[in-house]
Formats: sequence, structure tokens, C-alpha cells
Amino acid sequence: MLLHLASLVIATLAARVDAVESDCQLETAPAYTGFSLKLGTGCTEYVHCQNGIVASNNTCPTGTLYNGEVGKGGICNWAGIVECKDQGEVEATTSSPSTYAPKLAS
Repeated sequence: MLLHLASLVIATLAARVDAVESDCQLETAPAYTGFSLKLGTGCTEYVHCQNGIVASNNTCPTGTLYNGEVGKGGICNWAGIVECKDQGEVEATTSSPSTYAPKLAS
């Protein structure tokens, strides 16, 4: 029973290490704490990292994109003014951010 539990813990930690390399930091970087771009999401998602481990997954509100990079902080900002740093994604830049302005309640 104890051996099975130890194997389960090791397997869980091994799975989390993969998240460290891809979402929290570049392979050669030291352990990162802060917000980081979640790759493969077109800048719609980001993660919160604690010492190189993903602590939470987050999604930007509709009409916004995450403007940070892997291992570098950022915020969700209007999609029209964000230069998406997601590898392989098309840059989402325009000259008129007002297109994405929120609708005000009447």
C-alpha cells in the first residue's frame, strides 16, 4: 500500500514537471513565480506559477488577450492592442482598440 502511494506521488510530480517546462518558464530559466502565458491558447489563457509549478489556470475575459510571455508577467488587455507572443500564433494587433470596448449598461 505504501509503495503504491509512493508511486502515485512520483507519477503526479512527474506530470507537474512537464507543466513547469512548457507553461511556467523556458527550459534554461530558474524557477519562476508569477503569471505566465499558457502556450497553445492564442493568448486567451495564462497560468499562475509558484516556483516553476503551475498553481492555477486562468482565462482572459471575452474581448481580451494575455499580453505576457512564458516566464514573464502580463495582463489581459484589449485584443486589438495585444501582440500575442504565443509561438505559432498570428499576431493580434490593430490600430483601433476601441473596437473592443465593453458595452455599458443603460
